[in-house]
Parts: sequence; C-alpha cells; structure tokens
Amino acid sequence: MPSEMQHNTEPGTSSTKPRDKPSTVFEADEWLNLVIQEEEKPGKLFGVVLIANWPPRQSFTGPYEKILLKLKTIFDAQDYEVNGNNLPAAYFYPKDTLHITIASFIPHHAPVVANKEEYSKACIDVMNKSFAREDWPKEAFHVEIDRAQIGSKAGIFLWNNFDGTIAKMRKIIQEEYDSHYERDSKALNDRNLIVPNIIHSTFLRFGSVPETDGNIVQERFNEATKDLAQ
Repeated sequence: MPSEMQHNTEPGTSSTKPRDKPSTVFEADEWLNLVIQEEEKPGKLFGVVLIANWPPRQSFTGPYEKILLKLKTIFDAQDYEVNGNNLPAAYFYPKDTLHITIASFIPHHAPVVANKEEYSKACIDVMNKSFAREDWPKEAFHVEIDRAQIGSKAGIFLWNNFDGTIAKMRKIIQEEYDSHYERDSKALNDRNLIVPNIIHSTFLRFGSVPETDGNIVQERFNEATKDLAQ
C-alpha cells in the first residue's frame, strides 16, 4: 500500500487524538533492545502488523532525512551515545523503517503464540479477503503532516488523510477480522484486532531514560519543528 508524504497546504482539522501526549518525562522502551537484536538473530519475538508505505518512498524518506538533522539536535550529546544495553537513550528510526501502521494483529512484544503457523495463515486469510473486496482502495493514498510530538514513550509524526482511505481500509480489515473470528476464534488466538485511533509514524523511542532535561527537549523540539506543517 504505497503512500506519499505531502505538506499540509490547505486548512483542515485533525481528528487524531494520541493517547501519549507531549511530555517532559520520558520512559525507556523495554522492548527496543530486543527488536533491534531481532534483526540479526530472529526468533525471539513474534508479531503480525499491517503497515503502509513499505518500502518507504523517496517522497516520504526525503523530507524525513531533512527534519531528522534538526531533530537530532534536541538532546544533549550524551543521549546519543551507545550505553550499556547497546542503544543510545535517544534512538531515532532509520529512514528505511519509517512507516504507517494500519492495524496490528499481534504486537511484536507479545509472547510467541503456540499456534504460530495457524495464526499466521488466519491473518493472511483476513487480508486476502480484505484485498479481494470491491470496496478495498486500489489507488495510492496521500497523507499530509498535521504535527509532531514527543510523548513519554515515543516521538511521532501525526498525519491527516483527508480522502479517508486509511479509515476505509481499517474498517474493511476489522469487518473481515470479525467475520473470521466468529468462524474460528481459536485460529486467531482469541485476540482482538488492534486498530490505532490515530494515523502516525514513530520516529523516536528511548533506549534508556535521557539525561537531557525534558523541558529543554520540548523547547528545542518546538523550535526544530515550527515550520513542519508549512
């Protein structure tokens, strides 16, 4: 599902309401170290997440690379140094990992399910039925930057999708998931589908609690992103 990033050039009210609001107190991500290691030694974690913009287009990664240069000035130098858990306190996502989550069947940090193969097949079946529907969007969709924020657990870009494509995809997937669940809840591990209430891309997580004062971080962040939506 391709997407293109655009700057918001027309008025619009965002409907995004993230649970994690801007904060001056930050929390280390207990799963981040495992996720990074998983790229080299797979098998410890299991997750099924439907994402858009993968692999990310230049229209998405280009603007990110530019703003990333500013974002990497908001913490003091020690928070970019690799610490005891082999991660910096401020871990910024590489450009090639930037994405938009559409829905999560099972988060990557959940315990590995016992019926892994059956579960994976059930998820694929849900998606194949979604893709096959006449009302499934066939064209690329556009997102426009609404704002960015650093909360207690992560830094995120919040997007507007004025044509409603993402909401439509989420609705279809939810309907097909519910239909499959009614037929065979065990195959789906008796789990609920997780559909975000926002349209976002994560760009920052914390390998450990940063030493930089949170108020200073937010001041620098506001300055670095003041022209983001222009």
